[in-house]
Amino acid sequence: MVYRQRCGSNHTRHVIAAISRQNTLRLNSSEPCRVCMKTIVINNQKGGVGKTTLAVHLAWHIAETGGRVLLIDADAQGNATDTMKRHRGEVTAAELFRPVRAPVTGGAEGITLAASDSSLTDVDRGDATSIQQFRDNLRAGSAAFDVCIIDTPPSLGLRSVAALGLRGHFYINTR
Repeated sequence: MVYRQRCGSNHTRHVIAAISRQNTLRLNSSEPCRVCMKTIVINNQKGGVGKTTLAVHLAWHIAETGGRVLLIDADAQGNATDTMKRHRGEVTAAELFRPVRAPVTGGAEGITLAASDSSLTDVDRGDATSIQQFRDNLRAGSAAFDVCIIDTPPSLGLRSVAALGLRGHFYINTR
């Protein structure tokens, strides 16, 4: 499912409302997917359009409604990590691109953060096997979470391609 939303002062609220209206995040859905948990990817190649704000607010909203959320800060700027640091889990976002490193719960209040760190920039210099490692690691940890939200960097590197390669829900900002 792809959500297109024009930029505006209330775009986060509108996206959450659109998702709720369409019941696309029903946690007991039987729709087939590669990763058992629902996956939402927030992506735009431009910076400063509200990707991190939307990702953080979606994580809070889903956790407040009883969902177990894995928030992956795949952006090396680390703004979601700064905002959600008390929800930090045991695994960093960069480690999800390495062999056999599944995310585990460990955050607070229903949210587990796979934090950004400086080694994320090395991921984009890696090869395509990192994409499969990312998928495998998310699949291995998917039983612990209902929803995975991925905040991507403002570029189309390996981290963004890996996130977009997951079948799930995508938010595309059109402005």
